[in-house]
Amino acid sequence: NLQTNEEKILDSEDETSIRLMGPDAKISGDRLVWVKTRKLDDETVHTYIILYDLTSGRQRTLAEAISPETLGSVDIDGSRVTWTKGSVAGGKGRIDIYLYDLDRDELKQVTTNGRSGQATIEGDYMAWREGFQDEGHVVIYNLATDKRYRLTSRGYLVRLGDGLVVWSNSDGKERIYDIYTNTVDILVNSHAKYGFLSNIAGRKALLALRPESDKMEKNWSVEIRTYNK
Repeated sequence: NLQTNEEKILDSEDETSIRLMGPDAKISGDRLVWVKTRKLDDETVHTYIILYDLTSGRQRTLAEAISPETLGSVDIDGSRVTWTKGSVAGGKGRIDIYLYDLDRDELKQVTTNGRSGQATIEGDYMAWREGFQDEGHVVIYNLATDKRYRLTSRGYLVRLGDGLVVWSNSDGKERIYDIYTNTVDILVNSHAKYGFLSNIAGRKALLALRPESDKMEKNWSVEIRTYNK
């Protein structure tokens, strides 16, 4: 809590916990969600989507999966929580996106193609990557109109914020799609490559630039771009 300078531990590892890499904890207002994974005595792996309310101090489990199924890529905005559910049963990989409305207590399966992941949500929009390859098509879904469209651009690590969708590409260039103007901005710097995990907030893109050299640990910089509505 930045106002009170107080820190509170909401979850901790124990002898059954398995921690996954990646941004598997998100916050919106007084609500937090994260992914928790446990390996039980019978060797089964259980994955949970956990919701914590800072106001009430209550924690609840929104979803559970048992291996070979798994949960991940959780995100929250207001009363809406999205996550992915995957499976490797029968040696065939599948992954789809789900959306849970906390106010209505309703769960909806958003995709059924078995190859959609990295979902993110803000307001009436969702965005995700479609495909099992290193880079898949970027899909945008309008919850208000129930319309979705797939961009021709391909990428990974999709992020969404205030009408802007940003994703990374193997060529070292970040791409930003503006939902309001229907345009794609390909970010290019002649002396550096854009690093992944850039962020979007308030029509501003915070971009990490890494130098095109073998010494990757030095000379990183940050660029901020502002997009008007």
